[in-house]
Amino acid sequence: MIREMDDETATIIMVDSNLRQRERLLPSEKAFAYKMKLEAIKRQGERTDLTSCQVGTKLDVRSDKQVSEKSEESVRNVHRFICLTNLIPSILHIVDDDRMAFNPAVAVSYLDVDQQTRLLSIMEREGHHLRFSKQKG
Repeated sequence: MIREMDDETATIIMVDSNLRQRERLLPSEKAFAYKMKLEAIKRQGERTDLTSCQVGTKLDVRSDKQVSEKSEESVRNVHRFICLTNLIPSILHIVDDDRMAFNPAVAVSYLDVDQQTRLLSIMEREGHHLRFSKQKG
């Protein structure tokens, strides 16, 4: 079956089907998929008139909520996954290898490239990994 659709709709369908078909996704895969879908939804809903967003959204549903609804993630977690796209590739690889937990990875994503590079150097030199775990007791 062939369907006519715009690029944004095709991107959304592609991301949704890829996310559904895979049992285990790496954090980076989820991050870039959510980001790609969010950007496509935002482009779909771009206003061409002069009405500001304060009046209301064009589709009456926030873009991030649309991404969240099709995934098993809360809106907050969708945003947190998208933060991972700001990590330098070497650190993102460490996250994917489960040598850095999700929460510290999100925190590190707020550092600039130079700070992330320095942190990576220290981690490699000292042999440490960033993990936040629950305390027993």
